[in-house]
Amino acid sequence: KKEDNIMKQKGFTLIELMAVVAIIGILATISLPVFNHYIEKSKAAAGLASLGTFKNDVAVCFMHEDTFSVCDDGREGIHQGTSDINWVEYVTVNEGVVGAVLTASNHFENIEHVTILLTPSADPADAAMNWDIYCDDYDAVAGTHLIDTCIGPLEDSGIIDEEPR
Repeated sequence: KKEDNIMKQKGFTLIELMAVVAIIGILATISLPVFNHYIEKSKAAAGLASLGTFKNDVAVCFMHEDTFSVCDDGREGIHQGTSDINWVEYVTVNEGVVGAVLTASNHFENIEHVTILLTPSADPADAAMNWDIYCDDYDAVAGTHLIDTCIGPLEDSGIIDEEPR
């Protein structure tokens, strides 16, 4: 009997292995789109963070001029619009509004590049500068747009009804 136990082979059957492979395939199919969305969200967050220089430029311009109307690309100390920023296709500043096209794609909304507007608001007597963010991939359903701090779609921004120049 000891010899029978030694010779007895142990392992998985082909059916068991196929079931495991099928389960792994189903899990990968379900999780891959969600994983890709998180990658695009991180690209959008990095692109938004890269716009800090332009936000600072607008804040300094407003402190000196007490108005946003002269805070444009290449004027009043504001950097010229560029495409040389990580995760940003293009950025421009017009009357203090920072418009940018991010390299992130929102596949849930079928948008190739996400366009955002950073709209400043401030009072010359107050030191606080507030920024409202509008995105062209905005959806009222939480988690579907790439930048969670968006407060509405571009057309609700009241600034422009088209993408930045």
